Formats: sequence, structure tokens, C-alpha cells
Amino acid sequence: SQADPLPQHIVVGLAYEALDGEFNDLLFSLDIYKPLIADGTFVSNLFKAWADESLGDEFNEIDIHLGGEYRYGQEDAFFAMRGGRSMDDDGDLNLWTAGIGLRYNIFQLDVAYIIGDGTPVDDNTRFSLNLIF
Repeated sequence: SQADPLPQHIVVGLAYEALDGEFNDLLFSLDIYKPLIADGTFVSNLFKAWADESLGDEFNEIDIHLGGEYRYGQEDAFFAMRGGRSMDDDGDLNLWTAGIGLRYNIFQLDVAYIIGDGTPVDDNTRFSLNLIF
């Protein structure tokens, strides 16, 4: 009797591999994120997301994420340094991130640190350990 739908959003992204060497790689990425209204089907929400407010407010809801990664090593053993910027004007979240990644054989460890300038996620550290097979 009570609906609790999952959030819906659309993300469009681009990546550019600026350097693709034998041991050195450099990658830049851009993601554009737009939340959708979650009161119907995905297709209807896709159109409603641009019509419930003024066009200026709709564009203000768009979040932009920029990132870069430098990786030294090869596919199964590498060290990576990462950095990024997340800009969310309507939520007043402008975050910087920094991180490292280590991979050896099937094990990969990623660590990210969020600099949030007084936001709830300020000084937040995230870890992930992956098994790749």
C-alpha cells in the first residue's frame, strides 16, 4: 500500500586517454549527472525531469564530475594516483577527491579521500579491496 521507489537518474560520461604507454597511462573523465522524478516509468520520468521547473532550475540540478588518473605499471600490476572534482550547485556540494590504487595479480586495493569543505562527507576516507578474476 506504500510505494517507496528507487531513485532514478541519468548519467552521460566521456573519457579521454591522454597517454597510453607501455608502463604509463593518463586518463581524464567527465560525467554529467541529472536526477529524475521517480513517480512513473523511466521513460516518462526522463521527460518529466525537464518540465517540472524552469529550464534554468533544471540545468542547475545537473551535477558535473571531473576526474583524472595516472597509472604506472601493466594490466596485472600497477600503482595509480587519482584526483577529482564534483560540482553540485543545487546541493551546495563542491568536493575534491584524491586517491591511490594498487594492483598485484588478482588483488586490487583502492583508497579515496574526500575533501568536502564543511559538508557531511568532509574528511571521509573510502577503502575497497577487489578480487579480479
